[in-house]
Amino acid sequence: NAEYMGGFAFVTFMFPAAAQRAFEALDGSVFQGRMLHLLPGKPRRVSPTEAALSSEASSYKQRKAAALRLLAGNRFNWNSLFLGADAVAELMATRYDVSKSEVLDGSGSIGVRLALGESQLVKETRDWLESRGVVLDSFGNAAAPRSRRVVVVKNLGGPGGEAELRGLLRERGVE
Repeated sequence: NAEYMGGFAFVTFMFPAAAQRAFEALDGSVFQGRMLHLLPGKPRRVSPTEAALSSEASSYKQRKAAALRLLAGNRFNWNSLFLGADAVAELMATRYDVSKSEVLDGSGSIGVRLALGESQLVKETRDWLESRGVVLDSFGNAAAPRSRRVVVVKNLGGPGGEAELRGLLRERGVE
């Protein structure tokens, strides 16, 4: 179909001279009844994060540290409702008065159980915060002005409890 745009191909040559000869010979030639128009390629742009993560010379820990350093400059690089799998398992065990191993060793998929637990906890946390006037969507807007007086701290009833968290914050001048 002459009306249909045929597509693209990317060709990598071992030697620049071979690429130049192919370009000169094929640009404007006809292939399967269609004219070829060749454009010289440009090197793929690699983001600093991608470069840090793909470096073969670095260990896993070095690549992870490099990625974290790159993200540290971002004003918004976290999910305000994120829960790690360990926190979900701990909270679900506490809530249902069972051991953490019982949460993890039950029948069926661990991933499904943790995902369902996380969904439940995130919904409850979202509802609780919104009922107290916190606009969670504002966390997704990096350009939005931030309060210099409000700090959101998630503890979710982890080990140590509310008293320990209050003591930790009080030591840093937060009441």
